[in-house]
Amino acid sequence: IKIWNSTSFELIDTLEGHTDTVWALEILPNGNIVSGSDDKTIKIWNSTSFELITTLTENNSPVYALIIMQNGNIVSKRARHHYHHRKVNIFHSHE
Repeated sequence: IKIWNSTSFELIDTLEGHTDTVWALEILPNGNIVSGSDDKTIKIWNSTSFELITTLTENNSPVYALIIMQNGNIVSKRARHHYHHRKVNIFHSHE
C-alpha cells in the first residue's frame, strides 16, 4: 500500500505487512487506514506514523471489500466468486 502526497504526488510511505494482494481500503472515523487482503487478514494502520496498529485474523478466506459503519465498526466481505460461500463479518472498532 503506497501513501502519496495529494499536492506534489510524491511518495510519502509504503505500508508493508500483507503477504498477498490487497483488495480493499477504507478510512476509519479517526483517520486510520484499514486494508483487506487475499492473505485473509484485515490490517489497521496509524494515519500519522503509518505503523501497523493491529491485524484482524478472524477471516478464513480472502477479504475483498470493507465498509466502515457510522459507529466505526468494520464490515468485511470475504468471498469473491463462490456465491454459496459468501460471508460478511463485522468487527467492533476500539477507537
